[in-house]
Amino acid sequence: LGGLALAAAGLVASFWLFVVLFGLGGLANAVYHPADYAALSERIAPERIGRAYSIHTFAGMMGGAVAPPLMLFLDSQIGWRGAFVASALPGVALAAWLAIAGRGILPVTPRPAVVRGAATEASGSVRLLTSPVILLNFVFFALFAVFQLGLQTYSAVALVAAHGLPLAAASLALTAYLLASAVGVLAGGLPVGRISPAVLTIAGMLVVAACTVALGIGTIGTLGAVLLLGLAGLAGGMTMPARDMIVRAVTPPGAFGKVFGFVTTGFNLAGVLGPLLFGLLMDHGRPGGVFLVVAGACLLSILTVLGGRRPVTAS
Repeated sequence: LGGLALAAAGLVASFWLFVVLFGLGGLANAVYHPADYAALSERIAPERIGRAYSIHTFAGMMGGAVAPPLMLFLDSQIGWRGAFVASALPGVALAAWLAIAGRGILPVTPRPAVVRGAATEASGSVRLLTSPVILLNFVFFALFAVFQLGLQTYSAVALVAAHGLPLAAASLALTAYLLASAVGVLAGGLPVGRISPAVLTIAGMLVVAACTVALGIGTIGTLGAVLLLGLAGLAGGMTMPARDMIVRAVTPPGAFGKVFGFVTTGFNLAGVLGPLLFGLLMDHGRPGGVFLVVAGACLLSILTVLGGRRPVTAS
């Protein structure tokens, strides 16, 4: 559905049909996080799951980094419509592979815990997703998204407005953040299993909070911005595999898909509300507030980690 919607968006002439097709693409993308985490959790040995999460997340970040220059290159060669169609082909090819050879990714035999009446199953799902520990993890993902959204989208303009840095210098600091985040994701998979995921997550959030407080209230130059954002990116990236392990640890067997799907919806919630808050701060001449809000989100996320570690028992 995602590949076909993207290809069709490159061919239609109506703006509103274009909007509808992108909505279908978003609907198709909604299955991604429940399915990927469920597949990894079911098929990867527990002692290696942390590294699997880190490699998986790193691959997604690299894809996101490659996409903009690749689309610009395709646009220069075959136009934006051709670029849309060409970028849809990998999705269609992957769908074909999954239909033909990918059925071994997840077990095909339902687990006993989910073989029951529809009403009973729905009731159990509601109890699971509204349990305090799952709700705390939902809040954690929303706060984590506020931190990522604030730094990825607003840090460059906030550095220019708050510290008078040239746009090129602020962009360099943002690049340092993005590169360090990718390195941190890979590095974060190594200590998982040796160090408590909660400890790793709390430590990472404390480092990000310290860096962003310094960016929000300190007087810094280009070097300081690059170092602080780079360190924040490294620490934040290292928490991602640990963050996923925390959710996995509190989820009953056979419920990985629904739980990961629910808690990662926190990203979408923050994606709607976060820009409103950050935009208001910028419009009202409070660019340093962008970094302070990020710091506050990181500190609040620590409270959710401390309270959201008790496993949910399957009903």
